[in-house]
Amino acid sequence: MRGSVVWVNLPTPRTARGHVQSGRRIGVILQNPATFAALPVVLVVPGTSRLDALRFPHTVQIDPDSTNGLRTATVLLGFQVQVVDKAIIELPALGNLSAADLVRVENVVKAALGF
Repeated sequence: MRGSVVWVNLPTPRTARGHVQSGRRIGVILQNPATFAALPVVLVVPGTSRLDALRFPHTVQIDPDSTNGLRTATVLLGFQVQVVDKAIIELPALGNLSAADLVRVENVVKAALGF
């Protein structure tokens, strides 16, 4: 599941204001397969089709290709990694990120966390 591109229905936090991502959107699963199988929750990097989100640090644009299932360019928001219940993830996955794109996503998440 790591690197899978999925639809996810992010809940709206009760205190949501401004730029907190919510609603049905593209997301990329970050968890490794063993952790994914063992837990009822999963780490997801949410995405947006708004390319102007690239103005924020810790973002990366992923363009559609033959394996990821995207239909439009998507900006993944590495600074908004969320833990979500598996029940809000729509499976099967649309596709999978290439190894190179997954590394790019991992790098922006690591940068957002200060690693």
